[in-house]
Amino acid sequence: MPFRVIGLRLYRIGKMRCMRHWALPNATKSASLGLRIEITRFISTSLLGHYPLKLHKNTRKEKVRYTNLDYLTQRTKDHTSLLLEMIAAYLEQTPPLVRAMKQGVQDKDWDLLRSVAHKMIPSFSIMGIPENFEHIARKVQEYATTQQQTDEIPGLVLQLEAVCMQACVELEEASAAIKSKTV
Repeated sequence: MPFRVIGLRLYRIGKMRCMRHWALPNATKSASLGLRIEITRFISTSLLGHYPLKLHKNTRKEKVRYTNLDYLTQRTKDHTSLLLEMIAAYLEQTPPLVRAMKQGVQDKDWDLLRSVAHKMIPSFSIMGIPENFEHIARKVQEYATTQQQTDEIPGLVLQLEAVCMQACVELEEASAAIKSKTV
């Protein structure tokens, strides 16, 4: 699957129900169209009871941010070197955890997957990653522990991978900006 849904919003314009979605930059146009068709089909049949939806393409160039360093800045009392250390620790630890998580899914190693998901959870709140991704990691941890609903785990892991990798990009940019201000 070359695309992942990052955001979906339903809203009304007059009497029409509309939908807007966001996908990762690596989504191809045809994949994006296919995604919109599948989402529309799902929502119109499952959630809205056969109401027609008008699709809107996200024409604004909004950059979705997954990190918010306000909490970390507050916790470090605006101590720049400690803030940079925390960011560096996340950048060092997260990619191997994501790889281990993907390996756990591939090998159906539920103990590894549970352990990795457990290790990732605290970093979400520290780096200001939205709470819903922490809930996704908790689901992965729970499903791996109980070994139930294992068919849902790969999709959840893909979502976590996308968010964690985007968070790494954002934190690298933030780290560079902080360093440039202190020099």
